[in-house]
Amino acid sequence: MALLGCHLNKKLFPKPGVDKEIVEEGFAQLIDANFPAMKGYHPITDAVEKLYHKWKNEKFQLLIEQLKNTGIPGFTDALFFLYDLSGDAADKLIDLIEQTKQKNLKDKKMHDFSMIFEKGKYGVSFISISSSPEKLDENLMNLCVARKYKTRADVWLGLGWITSSSNVIDEIVFNKKPWSEDRNLEDFSKIILKTGILINKFGKKVGRNDPCPCGSGKKFKKCCGK
Repeated sequence: MALLGCHLNKKLFPKPGVDKEIVEEGFAQLIDANFPAMKGYHPITDAVEKLYHKWKNEKFQLLIEQLKNTGIPGFTDALFFLYDLSGDAADKLIDLIEQTKQKNLKDKKMHDFSMIFEKGKYGVSFISISSSPEKLDENLMNLCVARKYKTRADVWLGLGWITSSSNVIDEIVFNKKPWSEDRNLEDFSKIILKTGILINKFGKKVGRNDPCPCGSGKKFKKCCGK
């Protein structure tokens, strides 16, 4: 009960550099206070409202709704992937998407970034482009395939946007096939990944001499940035 209360109140996302946390038993009281009020036995009070975490991001919610509205069964795991992002990670993802869109609007050139989590196990790529949906589809797919392979990730989500669109995103691709070595994909990745930037989970660009965020222990320039 305490773990459930803590999850609803704070979401159980691990803190950077922390491998264990103690959950106070008092979180269980939030469940006890909420249940009878939701059943209509008691009036809703401030104590009841304390159960739920207050993080909100309107554009992130629009992204979730747009993904839901596709009606594609295979995107269920993509939704879970997004739901699993902490509030800070979701905020940084949306901020980077908006910054990339603004670059595209300003110079009419294609801009993209990729963001990785859990030492490279999961990742997201975003492309903003001024040309046709077909061109967006091709570029987004190529970037995601190359970045997923180069990062040795098992799960990858791709999002794309066209300059003239009023949508949050216009293209979605998702793949959860476990990584495996492939000579053709290795050569393909070397061609595709000549442009674009890689972002770590804290929303900062990975420098050439920084530790590679995939967790290999190598410098970025000697690993995924090679």
